[in-house]
Amino acid sequence: AYMKAGRHAAAVKALNKSLELQPDEWMATYLLAEVQRQMGHFAEAITAFESVLDRATISTTVLLSLAETHLAQGRLELTTGYVSRASSSFISAISVSLDLVRSSPGFRRLALKTTVDALVELVEFSDIICSHEDVQVFASLVDMLGSGADERLAGILAFPLSVPEDNITGEFALKLGAALSSFRITLFTKEEPGLGAAWHDLALTLGAIASTTHSDDVREKARKQATDAARQALLVEPRSAAYWNLFGNLNFVSRPAIAQHAYVRALECDSKVS
Repeated sequence: AYMKAGRHAAAVKALNKSLELQPDEWMATYLLAEVQRQMGHFAEAITAFESVLDRATISTTVLLSLAETHLAQGRLELTTGYVSRASSSFISAISVSLDLVRSSPGFRRLALKTTVDALVELVEFSDIICSHEDVQVFASLVDMLGSGADERLAGILAFPLSVPEDNITGEFALKLGAALSSFRITLFTKEEPGLGAAWHDLALTLGAIASTTHSDDVREKARKQATDAARQALLVEPRSAAYWNLFGNLNFVSRPAIAQHAYVRALECDSKVS
């Protein structure tokens, strides 16, 4: 009740009292970690989540929370200038998400959402400092995609993707993010909750490819597919301000009138939410 009401300090006090009485009760530690995450105390939350992994009866929930906390930690580190730490946190988010997929394939859609979010953050890195274990994380993602071609990305990405031998770059993270976004779409049935976000992520990554590629042909194909993906996202969730805003950004140069309409719709959706 304290957590729902936003009374974080009271929740922390109550949960610490519970742990004093029952130190081996994993649920109290898990809930304490959730409060710490909501308060922005990500390092403490990560330690707490990790401490209950072996004891939790519902490890999938803990893994999902842990992956999301690593992602949030990375974003905080990035904004405060700790670039190397941020890179490590994003890779940790991906690694934990892979553990979740392995332990429970039914959670693939949620785990891949966190993975794509982390890859999008890594796009800004020219070179991503990776240990051997980190490289294996990227290799596992490539293996998940398989060797077959993705017709949706024909002429944009060359399949099968392969992990660079020399160093992992933001450009590779972007390609991998686009491929996984497209793959994630195939895991949904029509108009199922979450499908709009999957289309949005594909539009976002393809839009980034269109704006960074040196190939005119790839640029044109990526821009067209990005716009189509954004439109699909809006068909699923027509009241999403974020989706309308992305649709506007994708049309800003080539079709300014449509972009203007999209921005107006985004503002209308925002006002309705508030």
